[in-house]
Amino acid sequence: MEIPTSTAREAEKRRPSFHILPATLADITDMIEIAIATTEYEIVIRFMFSTYHDESIPLQREFWRTIFSRAFQRETTHIMKATLDSTGETVAFGIVGWADGKWDAPEMPPRKTHPGPGVRFIDFYAEEEGRNYRRLMAGHAHYIYMSCPSTNAWDLGAILRWGFHTYGLEKKTVFVQTFMGARGVYAKYGWQEVDATEIDLAEWAGSGMGFGLHRSPQMIRKPMPFE
Repeated sequence: MEIPTSTAREAEKRRPSFHILPATLADITDMIEIAIATTEYEIVIRFMFSTYHDESIPLQREFWRTIFSRAFQRETTHIMKATLDSTGETVAFGIVGWADGKWDAPEMPPRKTHPGPGVRFIDFYAEEEGRNYRRLMAGHAHYIYMSCPSTNAWDLGAILRWGFHTYGLEKKTVFVQTFMGARGVYAKYGWQEVDATEIDLAEWAGSGMGFGLHRSPQMIRKPMPFE
């Protein structure tokens, strides 16, 4: 077990206190803004919506509102939020959803990055990620976890820990689909990368535009204590 250094202990003391509780539909706007802020520097997000901030933000808000509204409607999904004790500001949220895995693994066609004209990138991206997920988790009852901090990794760790203890996830298999920037944080808490959705953005944008290979890791955490 790692012994905190004096510097680490001082940093711990400086962290603002917060508490975690279930989220409601009234929290969707805060969740949307946190999701946008967290993924601001992900190239695939800029590529998916727009490289221009003023054009991208309204599209992202619409996208996340659809995602979160559907999550609130599912009976097998739990949504939580972390709020600062000092101000009541929401600084992180988490979504925990259960799936029975009772589906057949899809056939996996040869990996392609651009199916041709007439296909929107956002639809292609969702299909690729969904196919990988169904292949990996077919036949396995599991939970899907999405966590989103507004500031730094300690928010993510705190809400992960709360979700695991509240919903008994230490004894369950838990799947996450994430970005490369968050892979290390999930690995710290026991997830292992098992695959990734890979898309060559240059084939969509054209050469010379500065876009390269995008990877979205798929990670699985097997039953174990949450440290």
